[in-house]
Amino acid sequence: MKKWIRAVLAGTIILALILFGIFAAQNTQKSTKPEQNPEEQNTSVSENSTSDENTAENSTDDPDIIVKDNVKVITNEMKSEDQPTEVSDNSLTFEKDPGYQTGDVLVAGEISAAPSGFIRKVVQKEKTNQGYRVETEPATLLDVFEKAHIIKQFRLTEDGASETGNNSAYTIKRLSEDESEEETEKENSDYDYSVSINVEEEPVQFSGEAGWGCWLELQIDIKDGEVQCGIAVRSKAGIALECGANSEKEFEKEKTVYERKLPNIEFNAGIVPIVITNHLEAVVGAAGSLEGGIHSSYGATADSTLGFQYDSRTGKVEEVKEGNLNSDGLEWSTVEVNGSLEAYIDIRLSAKLYDSAGLNLSGGAVGKAEGQAKVSMKDDLGGYAGSLELSISPRIKGKAVVDIPVIDKKMHETDLFDRTFDPIWSKHWESSADWQKDMEWTETGEQGDIYVTRYGEVNQCDSTAFQFEIPKGWEIQTEEVGGPMDAVRENVVLTNDRGVTVSFWYCQGALGGYSRDMLKAQVSQADTSNFVPGYPWGTDRDCSDLGEFMVARVHITGEMMAGIDDDYVPVDSTLFAVIPTSRLGEIEFAGQAGDVDEFSFDYPTPVAFIAEAPDGTFTEKEEEQVIRILKSFKVAELD
Repeated sequence: MKKWIRAVLAGTIILALILFGIFAAQNTQKSTKPEQNPEEQNTSVSENSTSDENTAENSTDDPDIIVKDNVKVITNEMKSEDQPTEVSDNSLTFEKDPGYQTGDVLVAGEISAAPSGFIRKVVQKEKTNQGYRVETEPATLLDVFEKAHIIKQFRLTEDGASETGNNSAYTIKRLSEDESEEETEKENSDYDYSVSINVEEEPVQFSGEAGWGCWLELQIDIKDGEVQCGIAVRSKAGIALECGANSEKEFEKEKTVYERKLPNIEFNAGIVPIVITNHLEAVVGAAGSLEGGIHSSYGATADSTLGFQYDSRTGKVEEVKEGNLNSDGLEWSTVEVNGSLEAYIDIRLSAKLYDSAGLNLSGGAVGKAEGQAKVSMKDDLGGYAGSLELSISPRIKGKAVVDIPVIDKKMHETDLFDRTFDPIWSKHWESSADWQKDMEWTETGEQGDIYVTRYGEVNQCDSTAFQFEIPKGWEIQTEEVGGPMDAVRENVVLTNDRGVTVSFWYCQGALGGYSRDMLKAQVSQADTSNFVPGYPWGTDRDCSDLGEFMVARVHITGEMMAGIDDDYVPVDSTLFAVIPTSRLGEIEFAGQAGDVDEFSFDYPTPVAFIAEAPDGTFTEKEEEQVIRILKSFKVAELD
C-alpha cells in the first residue's frame, strides 16, 4: 500500500514538472530577449557595431532605402564617450573601444569633432595612450546604401534651411516647373537675402542693391551598385548696379559685399544622417582698359536653375541649366572715354555633401560698354558724341567639386558652363552716322577756317606750306610774309578776346639776341600732334629723324637773372608748343626771342608754333582751344 502511494506521488511530481517545462517554453517564445536596465540598453545601442541587432536597426520602413549591414552611425545624440574626441583626415580617436571592425563603414552627422559629418571606412583599430585610434579611408554613398531613392528640396535662409513640400514631385531638371500658385506667391513675396552696395576699390566705385532667394535640391538614386546624384540651385534675384571707373590703364577689381556660412542641413535617409554644408556670398567686380572715365548702371531680374547630375554608369557629369535673365538695358555717362568697361554682380553658393563633394556655383549679370564718347554741346547730338557697343549678358560659372569622393570614386571635378553666353540685351549707340566728325567738334563751334601759310606762294618758291585750324571765336591778329633775306620769313598770330595768342613762326635762322634771364621748366605732353616730319618741299633732306611730335605743356617753375641771382626764384606760368617728344622732362633755357628759338625745330630752317597767355595762365576752356589749334598743325594738304 505504501509502495503504491509513493508511486502515485512520484508520477504526480513528474507530470507537474512536464507541464511547467511546457509553460516555460511558451513564455520563452514570446520574449527571446531578457529585460535590461536603462544603462545596459544605452550601452547596447552605442556598441551596436558588435551586436547582432545592427542588422535590424539598419532596416527601415521606407522601401526606397536599404542600408548595408556593415554601416555604423555616429550622431550627436549618442553619449560623448561613444563619439570620437578627435577627427583627422585618416583617423578617429575614441576614449573607449568603439567596437568597430575592419571594413565597417562609419557615417557621422553633425558632431562636435566633425561639424560637417563624414563617410569613412575602417582600415584598422589600435589602442593608444590617448584611447583607441581607428584608421580610416574615404568611403562613398555606394558603400553606405544597397538601395536609395532620395529627393530633397530646401529653401535656404540666413537662419537655416526649411524643407519644402516638393520632394516627391520634383526631379533636378524639373525644379522650376509645376509650382503651385500658393507657393510661387510665397516665394516671390520677399527675397530671403538683401544687400546695399556702396564700396570703392580703386579705380572703381560701386553702388546699388541686390536681393535674392535660393532653393537647394539634392537627388540620390542608388541601385545595383550604381549611383546617380544631382545637386541644383534654384535662385530668384533682382539687382540694380552702378559702376564708375576712371583709369589710364588696364584693371580688374573685385569686392565681396555679402558673405555667410549658412547653417548645415542635416536629415536622415533611413538611419543614415546626410549633411549638406552651404556657403553663400555676393561679389561685385569690374574690368576694363580705359583712357578717361565712364559711369554705367543697369538693373536685372533672374530666375534660374543651375547645377549638375552625375551618373556612375557613364562616369559623366552633365550640366543642369534653365531659366532666364531680364533687363531694360544699360545707361551710361562720361566726360570723355575711349576703351571698355565691364561691371558685374555675382551670387555664389557652395553646397557640398559632408563638405567634401558637391557644387560650386556663381551666377549673375555683367554689363559692358565699349567704344569712345565725349560730352558735346552740339545741339543735335543730345549731349554726347561718339560710338559705343552696349550689352548685358548672363555671367555663369560652376564646378562639380570633389575634394573627397563621397559620391563615387569615379567622379572627378568638372567645370560647368565654361563658355560665353549671348547677351540678353544689346545696343549699338552712335551720335550720328558721322560720329567721328562729331568727336572733332568743340565748344568753339564747328571746325573753322583752315589757314595755309603763304611764304612759298608769295615768294614764288618751293617752300613747305603748313596748315592749322582757326576756330570760330578766334581771329587773325598778325599776318606777315617776308622775303628770303628777312630774319622772319612768315609770322601769323591768332588771338581770342582775352589776348591769348597762338603764333606761327618761319625763320631764316635762329633769332638770337642776348638775355640774362634764365628759365627752368618742366615739359609734359598735353596731347598728340598731327604733324609728321618728312622731306621739306624743295629739299632732299629727310627730317623724319626729328621723331614723333606732341603738343607740349611747358610749365615754367623757376627764373634767375644771371649775375644777380644765385639760384632760381620760384615762378608759375605755362605755355604750349608743338615740339618733338624728345624734349620731355626738365629743361633750362635763356628767355630770349620771345621763346621762339627754344621751342622751334629745323624744317629745314626754324619753325615754331606756340601758344601763350598774357598772365601765363589759361582757363580750362582756353587750354582746350589752344591744344586743339596746336594739334591741328601739319604739312598743308593742297589740291
